[in-house]
Amino acid sequence: PTSMKVAYGPHLEPWDVRMAELEEVFRPNRCACTYGELDHFGFAQLLQEASLGPGHSFVDVGSGLGKLVVAAACVTPEVPCYGLEISPFRHKSAQEGLQRLQSMGGITPREA
Repeated sequence: PTSMKVAYGPHLEPWDVRMAELEEVFRPNRCACTYGELDHFGFAQLLQEASLGPGHSFVDVGSGLGKLVVAAACVTPEVPCYGLEISPFRHKSAQEGLQRLQSMGGITPREA
């Protein structure tokens, strides 16, 4: 949990980036630009109860910073986990956060 906070930090999307993406990405695709996060502990428990295993996949559509994809990869290492994000800023932030998390040893290359 602490490594996630350090690796991803607070989500600070600059206003000019948010407005540019609204006009260039979200409105033309009729998508909402709302960003919110789920609790990682509750999500991990939900994944365990779902009993995902070989033959299953996890896909987070609108994955934002990718934190749930990382949590899913850690909880279900035998399941391929994918994140899809339309916002270029959030996608780039997700990749940077994952790199920081890997460099801190918070996730293995296999899990990533």
